[in-house]
Amino acid sequence: MLKRYLLLICVGLILAGCDDSPAPPADATKTADGKNKPPTTQELLHAPRKPLALGYIPLKLMVPPGWQVQAPGKTTMAFLQGTTPSGGEVQIQLSQRPSMTRDQIQYLIDGAKSEMAKKPEEIKSVEAKTRGELTFLERQSVGQPINLPGQELGVDTSPEYRWTISVFVPRAKDSAQYELNFLGLTQNRFNTDKNFLQTILNTLELDTAAPAVEK
Repeated sequence: MLKRYLLLICVGLILAGCDDSPAPPADATKTADGKNKPPTTQELLHAPRKPLALGYIPLKLMVPPGWQVQAPGKTTMAFLQGTTPSGGEVQIQLSQRPSMTRDQIQYLIDGAKSEMAKKPEEIKSVEAKTRGELTFLERQSVGQPINLPGQELGVDTSPEYRWTISVFVPRAKDSAQYELNFLGLTQNRFNTDKNFLQTILNTLELDTAAPAVEK
């Protein structure tokens, strides 16, 4: 009787062991805490890019994997965020600015170029161009050098680099104005990632699927 009882226990243990299913494989796209893994450098540089609507402003871009628009709460504020090949994250504020007439836009462009001529060490670039029906004004300037102990610790203490793109969408009497403004960008980061970022900005265009711009 005892032998039979021990035999049944052994059979039960064997069957229980056979029922153990292997653990499901870990999701290769997730980190240990369940967050999405950032794209690799190869993915950022060579993976197909996709169109991305820029929140509540009627513009879109072709962006690399992992780039997305964040709109905190029910506000008219949105941010474009994404990883760069240098391994850092870029954040671009998206906003609507007061509309302007054609003469006001030209005055703004002329004023920006005049200021650059006066402050060439601070204002690095002012470029106005048209693409299709849109007018673009791109401005770049650099802040003052920062002298902090972090330099000895490998922390990027290079000056702030201000990079703003204004986009004017024509209407019947004036043009709607939208702005892309880089936040927290440093000169070192700009120098490292500028070519990559410029390829994204060069795809900026009107989003015809967005609500029509008021005429």
